[in-house]
Amino acid sequence: MSMRQPPPDPKSRRNHTASAKVADTNNTEAPTAAHQHVLATKPILDLIKRMGKLSSQLPETVPEASAADKVHRVITTVHGIDDTVARTFNRRFDVLFGEDCRDSDGRLENIRRGDDGMKCVVTYLQSIHWESAGVPVDLAQQKLTRVIDELQYLCASEVTAKRPAVPNAGASKENQQLAASKTKKKGSSAFERAMDRE
Repeated sequence: MSMRQPPPDPKSRRNHTASAKVADTNNTEAPTAAHQHVLATKPILDLIKRMGKLSSQLPETVPEASAADKVHRVITTVHGIDDTVARTFNRRFDVLFGEDCRDSDGRLENIRRGDDGMKCVVTYLQSIHWESAGVPVDLAQQKLTRVIDELQYLCASEVTAKRPAVPNAGASKENQQLAASKTKKKGSSAFERAMDRE
């Protein structure tokens, strides 16, 4: 009785030596143009990811957007002059987050929470194929960084507003009691304040 041998494993016939290109430690071949575009857009993708994270952390003090608000309307309907991705991105961000869109305190006025606010903006940015969009990377970084700086400010200001005040350890007991009574009067109702005046 002759035993049949199993067929050879196809993996055993593979060449186990690395190609010359991979094995060459002096391989200084420059990346292709397509690879350079992908590498150049990585900072933009990182900024979009950061914007998404900050947008989800916006405090309740930031108004929530509706479908009728400017943010949603501009992101969904405004296009560039020649309808290219680059010009549409540029126009939308200039309309919503340009330097001329700051309020009297210097804050960007079109930052809004919710699905029709910054989440809509982030979804739009994620839909762009940045490596082939033709948007100048430095221009996109500048515009995205402006919005991220505002988001960081809004998120940080909410954290500091929630932080409880720590009484000054060096203040006298009378000053601490005076400060506590002033705080109580500020928080008391109008009726209680009127009664205190009488």
